[in-house]
Amino acid sequence: MFLDAIENISDSTIKSAKKSADEKPASVAKPKTDLSFEIDLHGYTVAQAENFLAKRFAEFSKLYSGEKIKAKIITGKGLHSGPGGSALSTSAHTFVRKLLGAKIISISESPAQLKINNLPIRGHFDLIFKA
Repeated sequence: MFLDAIENISDSTIKSAKKSADEKPASVAKPKTDLSFEIDLHGYTVAQAENFLAKRFAEFSKLYSGEKIKAKIITGKGLHSGPGGSALSTSAHTFVRKLLGAKIISISESPAQLKINNLPIRGHFDLIFKA
């Protein structure tokens, strides 16, 4: 009986069973990777930097909607800005916080806030947000 059953199995049945076993499930999702960008604002006036940031973040929202994005915003330390320090580092940080609001996952301090002996210790801030 067993031998009769084996003899009655067609080649197409064997190929179909093998194909089903080799197929990958369609519902397997690829892990998302983080997107990282660096935005350098050296040489921009406050107005130019705000305009540039608004355009850049609008592009991010359009191209990467829903994705988590890491950005390093370089403002410079403001060493050549005079006695008041960098207006750009303070204004860019404030502008980004207002522009992105609830989309921000995390944002580091403004470079103007981190000083030793009244000199800034870094010229950038880091940002993670949802586009």
